[in-house]
Amino acid sequence: MGLALQVTISFGYRHNLGSLNKGLMICSCKNLIVHEQQSVMQLVIEYFEQQSGRALWGKEWDDKSRFRFGGAQILVGKPRVEVELLDRLFCSSVVIAPHLSRRGPNGLWILSRAANHPLEQAFHSRKLYYLRDQGCPNVIVEIDGWRTAYSLELFRSREFAEERAIEEKDAFGADLDVSAAAGSDLLGLIAAVDVIDIYDIGISRFPISIDGTIFCGEAQLASADALLAAIGI
Repeated sequence: MGLALQVTISFGYRHNLGSLNKGLMICSCKNLIVHEQQSVMQLVIEYFEQQSGRALWGKEWDDKSRFRFGGAQILVGKPRVEVELLDRLFCSSVVIAPHLSRRGPNGLWILSRAANHPLEQAFHSRKLYYLRDQGCPNVIVEIDGWRTAYSLELFRSREFAEERAIEEKDAFGADLDVSAAAGSDLLGLIAAVDVIDIYDIGISRFPISIDGTIFCGEAQLASADALLAAIGI
């Protein structure tokens, strides 16, 4: 019987925040992070930008030790290791980020699903298409008063996605290309946003995060079974 969990240990990050995007992200988070967390969060941001490029940043306002970077749930300091988060669609990995120390070693513990995890098995053969803007998923920002949510359109066929790309080109001049995601990559896309819109003959909306439930008018997060039913075989 195979493992359902895998652990990556990454050590020895250096302070190298040369890009404008990284610098802006650090500045935007200074008011959210207590002093002793700032150094380790600089390393977390650098690591994930190197791994995955653009991603959505967020935090829980009632907990200064919990952050989100895309689908990665980041726990800072000496938290309880919440492995059970990996059973939820909004989480693609759990990152333990201890405070930096002179003694070291300084690094991150990254827990992610292995091939035998139930979600990995359920989504293994499922594939959807999505639009990309300059090589990154075309994430849509939805605003309602002071609330903001991020959504991603997924398509059951390449034809639907190509039609949508033409519509975006005609309406906004956007030059978008079509890409496909399956299995772990598809789960990663789902976890990175608040709302998933699945296009078939109509549009079905699925809240992935708490913010997503507000924008979808739902009381609960979408279940894996509901998403799988909408995706089909």
